[in-house]
Amino acid sequence: MPHTRMHADDWPVEASMVQSLIATQFPQWANRRLDRLASSGSSNVLFRLGDELCVRLPRNPWAAEQLAKEQAWLPELAGRTTLSVPRQLAVGKPVDVFPHPWSILRWLDGEPLSGTEPFEELESAERLAEFIGELEDIDPAGGPAPGRHNVSRGAPLARWDRDTRAGISAMEGLIDTGLAASLWDDTLAAPEWDRPGVWIHGDLQTSNLLLVNGPIGGVIDFGCLGVGDPAYDLLPAWTVFGAVGRERFRSALDVDEATWRRGQGWALSFGVMVFSYFRTTNPGLATTARRTVDRVLDDARRR
Repeated sequence: MPHTRMHADDWPVEASMVQSLIATQFPQWANRRLDRLASSGSSNVLFRLGDELCVRLPRNPWAAEQLAKEQAWLPELAGRTTLSVPRQLAVGKPVDVFPHPWSILRWLDGEPLSGTEPFEELESAERLAEFIGELEDIDPAGGPAPGRHNVSRGAPLARWDRDTRAGISAMEGLIDTGLAASLWDDTLAAPEWDRPGVWIHGDLQTSNLLLVNGPIGGVIDFGCLGVGDPAYDLLPAWTVFGAVGRERFRSALDVDEATWRRGQGWALSFGVMVFSYFRTTNPGLATTARRTVDRVLDDARRR
């Protein structure tokens, strides 16, 4: 599978290099089959190693920073949620041929949610709400505050005001940009989070959620993990669920109105910016982003 560049600073990650890294650092797994995975993610390249393992390597400097953070914190979260999360088995060392951190993880069974297939939406809404609550209950002491490592997810919404407005303008002719701008203004006016930060996954969009025998059963990709405003983890209300599932998700979470409004703002911001940036380089992610914007605006019209 050819290397696909999604960012200007992406570096090539080829199977032959990965095989060499494994053979040198983890020879016990060197004879296992290595298959590059087609992924709609934008930060890491994934390989399946045999039937039980997954190799995860960053695409660029920013992703390398995320992966190092994930390596530090994922072991603290594993085993503390009802939904399955990746179990880290080995940490690859930077070397000359690939001077960046990389990981070998236990393979999680399940199929990534595309957003178009039928699935058990109501049970998934309750399971995902429970997962978010479990994350928030874990002691956040020492956890990373929002910053470059997670694109400031969990910071005040106003951090992305200029970029969100630019994203809305870029969708002129595709959406009702007047309604989008009005909704954005409304979400910015919502009271900010004024309590201690909590753990957030930071990227609960479709490709990071695994369907297992019908409903969501696993969560992957903790690269945007951080401690901050929990509103960002409301994103699946619009990235994942339709109107009925969204209402069940909100009810299961029991969030206050201000947090819900900020979550709606984050969903709009995610949608317009991701759609514009990945429209040609990552069609799967762009489709998720466009669907998210449409759902957010549909909610606004019903108010």
